[in-house]
Amino acid sequence: EMYAWDIAVAANRLNIRNEGPPTSTLIAQPPHDRKLNNATMYHYTWGSIFKDKGEEIWKFDKRFYTDAKDALKVPKLPLPPPWREGILLHDGMSITQDVHGTLTHMLTQMNAGIDLLADLTGKAQPKAK
Repeated sequence: EMYAWDIAVAANRLNIRNEGPPTSTLIAQPPHDRKLNNATMYHYTWGSIFKDKGEEIWKFDKRFYTDAKDALKVPKLPLPPPWREGILLHDGMSITQDVHGTLTHMLTQMNAGIDLLADLTGKAQPKAK
């Protein structure tokens, strides 16, 4: 979808003002960007692993969904556990209420889109590896 966006912008000769966070009206990249702020879209390039006292308690990364079966029937994405003090990202960044809320909102919006997708499992078969 990232490349489709680029091609559509170029094909339609759109003039996109590319600003950095937090003033960007284009995209936010959680968890790096802690809030949506003025952005109108999310870009989920960053994987997120939540840790509590060094133990992994939740993770999301688009790279987990590269199997052909995921394209035929896109699975719902797990939401993070409820926010609480002390949760850290894998890089040591503290999970604030803003970061948690932004990630939860992004994944909730993605799940709403997934709900609209057809199950193509019976219409196509992935190639055997």
